[in-house]
Amino acid sequence: MSIITLRPLTQELLLQVGRWREEIRESLRTVPLRTQQEQFEFYLHPPEDSRWWALSLSTLAPPVGMGGLTGIQWENGLAEISLILDPVVWGKGYGKAAVHAILGEAFHRMRLHQVVGECYGCSPALPFWQALVREWNGGFVMLPQRKYWAGQWFPSFSFWFWQEDYPPLQPGEEVSTPVEEEPHE
Repeated sequence: MSIITLRPLTQELLLQVGRWREEIRESLRTVPLRTQQEQFEFYLHPPEDSRWWALSLSTLAPPVGMGGLTGIQWENGLAEISLILDPVVWGKGYGKAAVHAILGEAFHRMRLHQVVGECYGCSPALPFWQALVREWNGGFVMLPQRKYWAGQWFPSFSFWFWQEDYPPLQPGEEVSTPVEEEPHE
């Protein structure tokens, strides 16, 4: 599995994310797309219950995606995962590595107990999430008629991962640490 580094977000990445979101509108909860300024504000100055990262293969590599944890409930140890990848890297293992990095951050650094997620039946990411939940012993339920898209209703694959079912850190392994951007000259 590739190693994904969690890095701070940049405006440049958010411009790319806006283009990626446009390509997969059927997957989004927020179908009216945010304006560029709304995106910058939301992700660069997130609410206190959210954490967002650029996802890269190294501290110098360009980001392959963006991910985060939203709706963090510290008192309940709960958060929802969010992930979007550049469509050109789909199917290359980066999604799995990104989820691994985000869950590592959630369970090992933030000490959360459960991470949940939702993927609509019309999303091209549905097989990815279903396979990952099976492989990592997560739980799931299919909820009917949760997304209306292109004139029809689609179910939702609602899933969760528990901290105790998530693989512990191996000796010498560390949680990916968000690294500050290197200065550009």
